[in-house]
Amino acid sequence: MKIGVTGVLMALSALAVRADVAFGPVKNYPNLGFMMPGLARAVSEPLPMPRARAFLIAGGEALAREDRFDPYELWYGSQCCGRWRDDAGNRLILGRVAQRLPVFDDDLVSRASFGLRLRDAAYEVDPRERAQVNEWVATFAGVPVYEPEALTLNRFALEEVLAYPCGQAGTLVYAFRPRRVGNAPSFGWFAAVLHAAGAPEAAVLRAAFEARFLAALALPSRLQKESGVEAAEVSVLRAGEKAHDQPNHPVRVEARRSVENYDDWWFAETDGFIILSDVHTEVGTSLIRELKETLPALRRAYERLVPPLTREPEVALLRLFAGRDDYVRYVGEAHAPAIRQRHRHVATAAFANEVTRARNVGDADPLVVNDGIHGGQGRGPTVAKAGITGCRTGIIAFQKQPHGAERNAEVFFRKGQMAGFQQAVERERRLRGYRL
Repeated sequence: MKIGVTGVLMALSALAVRADVAFGPVKNYPNLGFMMPGLARAVSEPLPMPRARAFLIAGGEALAREDRFDPYELWYGSQCCGRWRDDAGNRLILGRVAQRLPVFDDDLVSRASFGLRLRDAAYEVDPRERAQVNEWVATFAGVPVYEPEALTLNRFALEEVLAYPCGQAGTLVYAFRPRRVGNAPSFGWFAAVLHAAGAPEAAVLRAAFEARFLAALALPSRLQKESGVEAAEVSVLRAGEKAHDQPNHPVRVEARRSVENYDDWWFAETDGFIILSDVHTEVGTSLIRELKETLPALRRAYERLVPPLTREPEVALLRLFAGRDDYVRYVGEAHAPAIRQRHRHVATAAFANEVTRARNVGDADPLVVNDGIHGGQGRGPTVAKAGITGCRTGIIAFQKQPHGAERNAEVFFRKGQMAGFQQAVERERRLRGYRL
């Protein structure tokens, strides 16, 4: 029996409807090296920065601060290539199978220690060793997976495909290895994790994903390789103005990497800050110029109010959200100050003159959250309690939640709070002549 093109399209559409998962057109991702379809009507969800715990280390008369992290968060951020969510709540996560999770004796490690261990050849995944690939997938997927099934799919673009049975309903886990072309270097493995909303039939969901995603993966032509989906850099440098400081600071590197495979996000860099946003670039450029002018004054004002204990060079990350829903999803509803106002003992930083809201932007109404500033509790015989060292840039105060839990600093202006901070800002404005 012959089935025409129309019949095939109708069958695929039926699968998408029954599984409630649809995919859009195939686009090239130059940072990945292949072309793929994304979830239809989806938005990108960049990873948050890893949560830092600040340690004060006593060395003679001087104090030094060292930020330490959960090794899994650092590893996941180094392996994750992208996350997307559609309007139905379906989520697609893509990862590059590069290094296995390093093992440490301590629960928290510095970026330097982690980077050194990750570069050890012992943790590199050999694409020919199935056991290493399986270990990586089981660590990355976040759900129980079992011995994979090898599939023969899309041989024009894919060398190998593995389907991992999963212990969580509505979740699919696959690994695939793109085919080598000519004399180009061989590809490593990639993993795709799909979390489907609702309760779709497992067989239908799998058939739809294999037909609409895996079968659509392709390799770009030579002319296509360098262009495609990636984040744009928005520059606000004026003629003759020097570039920003510390271009290779780990916060800058991780922030750029977190959005490199999204075309609905952009980044901008200034001295002491990197800004990520999904606000329209015209609106964002105006707001960045305002932040660039006001943030130095705010920093100096806060340093007068709360002098930092140490003087390490710092870079903070600011996120500008186009919509309130994305903002709430990022910080969590319980910690979105516009949704609930509790934990009065938590210090909430404020930007003077409501710079957290872009003015005259119509429906955009961007919200700003700063997740480059964290606090922590020191541990160990040579480590003192970190106290207020979370205010690394002098902008955001250390936040201490009940029972020792630390939360990312939330930058959200609320009138009447931190009167002393605002007075310091006004003094700085008058001294420096900044327009606030």
